[in-house]
Amino acid sequence: MAGVISGRLASVDIGGSTLAGAMSFTYSGGVRRSIEAPETFDGAYIEKLPGMLEGGEIVVAGAITNIDDAVWAALVAKFRAGTTYIHDAAKFFVNATDYYTPEETLSPASNIWLSLCPDAITHEASGVAQITMTFTVSGQLELEQP
Repeated sequence: MAGVISGRLASVDIGGSTLAGAMSFTYSGGVRRSIEAPETFDGAYIEKLPGMLEGGEIVVAGAITNIDDAVWAALVAKFRAGTTYIHDAAKFFVNATDYYTPEETLSPASNIWLSLCPDAITHEASGVAQITMTFTVSGQLELEQP
């Protein structure tokens, strides 16, 4: 990735539903779990070994300025159904053209799903709707720069 990518145009497109506005998303990155080696009961320290990889999480938060009831209802319905999203069905835009999406070349292909989706949007007295949702990543994300 060359240069600095500004986040001021961040938006999220999930299955054709676009969330944009004064928002942010944070990708935790992958995590390698550790596993404990069989115990020997000799008073030594617990030996830990590298285990399986986890894909991490993406937290989307902020003021959503163009979400309507139909878009929100569709996201909540997909959350309740456990819908998964594959390459290009979920796009986390960092500007007008560049976005993160589940990697498609892994076997099995990477995907994401909503793992935390509140049933309501918070409305403050200022009139700007606030939202927080979390996606779980199975596999890894890749940056697409068309």
